[in-house]
Amino acid sequence: KRIFSRHGYISKDVDYHQAQDLFSSNLPPKVKLFNEYHALIVALGKNLCKTKTPMCNMCPIRRIKNV
Repeated sequence: KRIFSRHGYISKDVDYHQAQDLFSSNLPPKVKLFNEYHALIVALGKNLCKTKTPMCNMCPIRRIKNV
């Protein structure tokens, strides 16, 4: 939630299941794809989009959004 609300894709007030539904309804229903997507999101949150000290200048989503 933190990652995508910071980029304006979702509201910071949505609950986890609403955020999950947004992505699951926009991706093909493939387990391998969901697992990969989830792992990448977790890594992004852990390594760059931290709660207290986000590293926004290094965010790969920021680069995509600005293209």
